[in-house]
Amino acid sequence: MSISHDGLSEIEPNPEHSCMHTDGIFPFPTRISSSTAIIVATTRLNINRAIELSIRGMVTSIIGKDPTYSEAPSDAFQKLDNSPGTHAVIVFSDQLTSCLDAPVLTSQRGQQRFLSLAESILNSTYGFRLVVSTHEGTLMLPPCSPLLSVLRIISNHLDSNAMLGGDWLVQELQTERQPSTRLIENRVRQRVFHSALMHMYWTHPDFDPKQFNRIHGQLKSLYRASRPAKEFEDARHESM
Repeated sequence: MSISHDGLSEIEPNPEHSCMHTDGIFPFPTRISSSTAIIVATTRLNINRAIELSIRGMVTSIIGKDPTYSEAPSDAFQKLDNSPGTHAVIVFSDQLTSCLDAPVLTSQRGQQRFLSLAESILNSTYGFRLVVSTHEGTLMLPPCSPLLSVLRIISNHLDSNAMLGGDWLVQELQTERQPSTRLIENRVRQRVFHSALMHMYWTHPDFDPKQFNRIHGQLKSLYRASRPAKEFEDARHESM
């Protein structure tokens, strides 16, 4: 899925500045009257606060990548499916960087990166309002907001996290959102698949050299086709 051509820049989400009462820096409402997802940066203080709220039974789930205190989005959704009612969920969106967790390619002010859909699913499918910490303050999106509005506010949240400096514990992970990083990872997986398949075929009792060469050539062509444009151009010049 791709939201490109600066689509996030062109459409304003019109988020509401939260007028709800919160308990200080961590934007957790003191009263939960409707299902709420609280989106915060991965800092030591926020992690400790999330764990505290979980121990006190005040949140249904903490979504993130660290299994010591959080769970995957799919596991959180299963909990919600099994327990209808009003819930509070904490989402460390900045941890959701892998190709599985962040499948939507977006472009904002010329910057391309992949974002998560977990927040949009909570907002649209489960009817959660989103409470998001940004440099503009605590912002809120009501349930069933447009997808682009959710993506835009998550993008702003990630930009705000960069201002945390060394307190932002997962800043280095954000490179996994970049298309160039995804391409490199994809090419590595192609190589591993290529090697494994060739080894299996080579040792198969029905080994056919002609068939082997044909499959080998097709996989090499697929790998070459995935090269970045500059790498392809450099290789072309080297061969001339």
